[in-house]
Amino acid sequence: YLSSIPSLESGLEESADWVLRKAAHVFVYAVLTWLVFRALRRGHSMQTKTALRWAGIFALLYAFSDEFHQHFIPGRHGRLRDVAVDVVGILVALTLLRTQQPSQISSDSSSQAR
Repeated sequence: YLSSIPSLESGLEESADWVLRKAAHVFVYAVLTWLVFRALRRGHSMQTKTALRWAGIFALLYAFSDEFHQHFIPGRHGRLRDVAVDVVGILVALTLLRTQQPSQISSDSSSQAR
């Protein structure tokens, strides 16, 4: 929805607005990655390592599709640097999820070896 709005100016000074926007991107993509991971892990009983991988892939594809969509909105521009900012959020989420569940990742690996 927000990517279809021509202008999302906050009314703040330009540099503060830029920081706010990029921080929002990082936060939103971290949350998206966490939600997808949670759905895969709990809803589909997927192993932790596999769920982490697919959550990251899904969030990355969504980031690209969002920027592609913005090419068609007057006043908006799809930019690869915005995808890079989104990737920061994805990596933050994947890192936090991985550090919160290291025992599950190692037990997933050992159960696969059996």
